[in-house]
Amino acid sequence: MLFHGVPSPRSLHDQPGAGRAAVRPGPRVASATPSGYDGSVERSPGLPTSAACVASLVLGVLSILFAALGYLAFVAGATAVVFGIIGIRRANRGMVSGRGLAVAGVVLGAVGSVFVFLTTSTGVGSGQ
Repeated sequence: MLFHGVPSPRSLHDQPGAGRAAVRPGPRVASATPSGYDGSVERSPGLPTSAACVASLVLGVLSILFAALGYLAFVAGATAVVFGIIGIRRANRGMVSGRGLAVAGVVLGAVGSVFVFLTTSTGVGSGQ
């Protein structure tokens, strides 16, 4: 002991159980993963993603991005809506997957087309 009542560092290591942390058992929690699950992912072959659905989404995004270009963006938006409707119909029949892409393409294409229509009809962005 260095000071009265304060143990020296060496005397702490000489005590039984020194250097080991006390482990207390915690409450048991149900596991979210099934027993025997090793973490690997197996994909089933599934349905292919429709090209019309992907084209609808890409054209819808382009119609939003290029809305300042006027009629080019309107054509992209209208085409996105058409491809999106085709993709939704095919996905509903169970022929392909990608219904969510098609719905997003329809929404973006419609918004882009309406935005272009409103900006060109009111003269906003035309320099007037």
